[in-house]
Amino acid sequence: DKKKDVFKHIGNGALSMLPAVLLIALASSVNLIMQESGILDTIMNFAITFLQGKPVFACALLIYAFILFLQIFIGSASAKIFLIMPILIPICSVIGISPTLLILIYCMADGFTDVILPTNPVLLVALSIAGVSYGKWVKWTWRLQLILFALSVLVLLFGVSIGY
Repeated sequence: DKKKDVFKHIGNGALSMLPAVLLIALASSVNLIMQESGILDTIMNFAITFLQGKPVFACALLIYAFILFLQIFIGSASAKIFLIMPILIPICSVIGISPTLLILIYCMADGFTDVILPTNPVLLVALSIAGVSYGKWVKWTWRLQLILFALSVLVLLFGVSIGY
């Protein structure tokens, strides 16, 4: 009976957002610790030194690869954006990538991995409902995934070329 009262007052929608809110709070605390300890400045200095002087096309693809790599460890898009945007925005402003293009890079990398990585619970639930194993899914869609990856890289390169 107590659970029913809680659901009446809080509502199912608000309660279902609790894990996302917790992940955002954790990502924000990691960001705060990085800022206060000076780690954030060290990371940004290293990244700027590494990327400065490289073509903007290469920088955009390296950032895309970095976000794809992070997706393996941080599945939540909202937690990941809270964690990495304070790092990437200043870096991109120095190397010549606009905030708009950075958001496009982020969205494309995050969206691309959502239908590939087994760390995405929505993909696994959808596959289990459909009665398809993850191995079968990868075997059946790997060509499509390669095509989508190539298209996403072309879109990013087009975005860089028009100054998006």
